[in-house]
Amino acid sequence: MTETCFKFMINVYGILFRTQNLSEVKNFCYKMWSKILRNRISLQDFIFVKEVRMGTYSDKVPPPPGVAVAARRILQDESDEPQYGERHPITPEEFLANRQLRIDASYYITRVLIPPPERIFNLVGADVRAWYDEMPKTTTVDEQDPLVHSPRKCAPVHANGFKIDEHFQSARCLTCSCTAWDGKLDLAFARRVMPTFR
Repeated sequence: MTETCFKFMINVYGILFRTQNLSEVKNFCYKMWSKILRNRISLQDFIFVKEVRMGTYSDKVPPPPGVAVAARRILQDESDEPQYGERHPITPEEFLANRQLRIDASYYITRVLIPPPERIFNLVGADVRAWYDEMPKTTTVDEQDPLVHSPRKCAPVHANGFKIDEHFQSARCLTCSCTAWDGKLDLAFARRVMPTFR
């Protein structure tokens, strides 16, 4: 269980027992799911902490994710071996190093957050999964950093790129972020607008 899941369950059950009103529970769920979908929750709240028992897993099947992460850390530093039964955070270093990677919010919501309250609410006839399915969802586009995506710096083309913006050059002026041709405003126009520009 993650910190977000724990907080979600405590609040959902607290609202249910305090108000006995499913519409208030539904409103809270909408707010929480919207925050997650908009990436407004700390990464630390999404980290799973699992018990690791090194040396007890079969070689015939892939190990659980916590064991795989612990094994990679041991390869980097032999003294970083977790104790038998120690709870170990599952945090792949690649995820922390690459700021472009995002948590799969819909997977997290449908597979981690919804099942625990769904078991309880199904007993009273409320379908939590249907609440999520019918919830209005918005899609946001991340704001680009104009210095990183300047037309003079060609971004490397990745076969599995994460954002469509990485495949196009910027049409914004590096100075003022106005729409510009080839990433720079006409020099004469810029001198009229900003007399100190040289």
